Amino acid sequence: MIAMGDIFGIGGSSLISRLLGQGQDRKAKGISSFCFWGSLGAGAVLGILLLLFQTPILTLLVADSSTMKYAAEYYQYIVWGAPLIVASVVPLNLLRTEGLVKAAVAGSVLGSVINIILDPVFIFWLDMGAAGAAIATVLGNAGSVLLSVWFFLFRSRLLFHPPRYVQAVFGGTGPDPGYRDTGFCDQFYAECEHSSYQPFSPSLWNG
Repeated sequence: MIAMGDIFGIGGSSLISRLLGQGQDRKAKGISSFCFWGSLGAGAVLGILLLLFQTPILTLLVADSSTMKYAAEYYQYIVWGAPLIVASVVPLNLLRTEGLVKAAVAGSVLGSVINIILDPVFIFWLDMGAAGAAIATVLGNAGSVLLSVWFFLFRSRLLFHPPRYVQAVFGGTGPDPGYRDTGFCDQFYAECEHSSYQPFSPSLWNG
């Protein structure tokens, strides 16, 4: 999920920085809108796929009969929150393109603080165990997204506009050919390479 968020966040911010440097503000608005709304949609699709293949994925991650129940509880809530988890990575990168570094840091810190506070509440006080930890994580990401959106709406001049601005990227007939070889592609290849070995790390650690 983080890798997918990086495709939109890091790849998008690279392209937006170039567009702002060229004075193409409207296209920068389109890219920022595409990154945010696209990450939500991609997160939803990823969540559906992860739910469909839950058992083989958990098995691949070395969940056995003694841990499968707890792993499944955590996994399911995290997957339901996939759109928020993927989208939470994006604003933190995009805000930096306009120099709003403190806003990006504030969003990241808020998400962590919410998670830290809610973990003991859900795990111990509400006795939800692994599921509670997952819920706290998702709510932390939700808090980060909401604060970042607030900064977009009230502190940023160039980022996070309504979905209609996406047509500045795609026009009326399809994607602008100029975007085929951009930061999106570079980041996509990098994240695919990173993600290809990530699932096997637990197996190697436990091997």
